[in-house]
Amino acid sequence: MWKQTARLWQLFVVVFLDMLSYAMLSPVIILLFIDGPTSLLQPGTKYGYAILGLFLSTYSFVQTFSLPYWGKKSIVIGKRKVLMISLFGSAFGYLICWLGVYLGHVALLFLGVFCAGLTGANMSSIQALISQETDADHWERNFSLQGAIIGIAFIIGPQLTRILMGANLGKSLPLWVLSICVACSLLSFLLVLTLVQERQKSDKPFGDTLAFELESLAQFSQLGPQIKRLLVFLFGVYFGWFFFIKFFQVYLLEMMHVDEKYCCHGSSYLGLCCSLWQSCRYLFNPSFLQRKSVLLTSTFLMAFGLGSFVFIQSFEQMIVVTLILSFAYATIVPTTIGMIFKTACSHNDYKASLSYAIQSAAKILTPACSGFLLTFSFTVPVLVSFGIVFCAGLVGLLAIFTEPQVVPKSVLASARALPMRYTRREQVATRTTYGRVAKRR
Repeated sequence: MWKQTARLWQLFVVVFLDMLSYAMLSPVIILLFIDGPTSLLQPGTKYGYAILGLFLSTYSFVQTFSLPYWGKKSIVIGKRKVLMISLFGSAFGYLICWLGVYLGHVALLFLGVFCAGLTGANMSSIQALISQETDADHWERNFSLQGAIIGIAFIIGPQLTRILMGANLGKSLPLWVLSICVACSLLSFLLVLTLVQERQKSDKPFGDTLAFELESLAQFSQLGPQIKRLLVFLFGVYFGWFFFIKFFQVYLLEMMHVDEKYCCHGSSYLGLCCSLWQSCRYLFNPSFLQRKSVLLTSTFLMAFGLGSFVFIQSFEQMIVVTLILSFAYATIVPTTIGMIFKTACSHNDYKASLSYAIQSAAKILTPACSGFLLTFSFTVPVLVSFGIVFCAGLVGLLAIFTEPQVVPKSVLASARALPMRYTRREQVATRTTYGRVAKRR
């Protein structure tokens, strides 16, 4: 048991280092696209928010196409190797972004996130490894612990960036932050190389890449209606959440008019809220959070929390909304992912890659649409996010309360073994009544 726990915590350390680099970079990314001493755009650029949204979408756009491929690839070469490739690709992407900032070329920033997105299977591989190391009954708790560790990374990361801001580094601040990001990714790569072990490996030959992609598409088309509805539901929740966290600092800077250091405090508070709710779920494991009614209530609570952005006028009100939205997200996502893993179709590796592909799709549309709409108004993207999350709640009603009835395998076998002398109508009637032989006419 202790070996299993040690393997889990090795994965959680990798999660922490991977998200720490992004948490440190997130306050700096905005400064590269808005007017200021570290901006890479010309002063007074009209579509700065739109360019920022496109930049935030690039990684996820590439990841949407690469994740299903790496999900199938991990079945062949193993999750550990895919994770190592992904972490090395992240380090390479950060390095290209470093060159982009150093040379002052925005195009290199886009190239860096593009390269990182090609190998962006780190979190999906970790989730698949977690599902392999533990029983299905503990998946929600472990996914909650993973979310709590991500929250801790978002507490520490912005504070480290704030310390660097206090060192008066000036225009070299992004270079220092990106250097730390490269170091964190390489350290994660070394930890996986030396410590993380995989219990199961597939001996199936890889074969043709195009055949694998076609197989992935065919496998998706064969998924049941319940898991498809759950994926649509998860997409809507991700859309609302990523709208909130991607432009949280923009709202602090542009609407609350706080300085950069105070913005880092706000980002750390967001990480604290996420870590708090996820930690409570892991430590106490309240069973009521897994109820369908609580899941849907949290979805509509998130929708109305997003809608309240229209009426926010103070930093204190922003704090309350952050607390509500982080609670809703901590309630919805671990339970929904656990439900997806428990559906009796496909391999867990493939379902993990699908859930993260859905997440990536939300990360594409949310920053791109919101960044473009923010150029004209701060209200329209709020209303759009509210509508999408509200519709996701309606889809969740269908996905959660119309679960297919599972027929025991023994009953199906007995139904298939019916004598051929029965009529077709009698065979169908017999199968639909779980193997009870209907009376012949």
